[in-house]
Amino acid sequence: MMNTKINYLYRDGSNYKQFNYAIVAGEFKEEDLRYIESVMNFEFFIPEQVGLHLTRPDDDFTEDDHCWAELDPEEDIVLTDEDPLPEGDGIITWEQLMDKFREVEKTGWNEDEYTPN
Repeated sequence: MMNTKINYLYRDGSNYKQFNYAIVAGEFKEEDLRYIESVMNFEFFIPEQVGLHLTRPDDDFTEDDHCWAELDPEEDIVLTDEDPLPEGDGIITWEQLMDKFREVEKTGWNEDEYTPN
């Protein structure tokens, strides 16, 4: 069985960049990519709201920092034979990630909860 690698980019207000990725257990379906794209805020999403980590270029938060990351589901989500990586409480599955996106569709993106202070 293959796993899914998700590549996403954090870019702060001064254009400092930090590349992030996650590997979740299980395979995506093509229709999942279109669904994720429909839930996203244009090309942006809040990784922490769907259970993924977000690494920024610096641990010291400034007025340039925010919670959004860039993702192009059609290009940045790929199958891999790499092992899944722990996210937060442990290994998550593709289905668990999709459940989180379904929750966001109902509640919306909550940037107030995830924006650094």
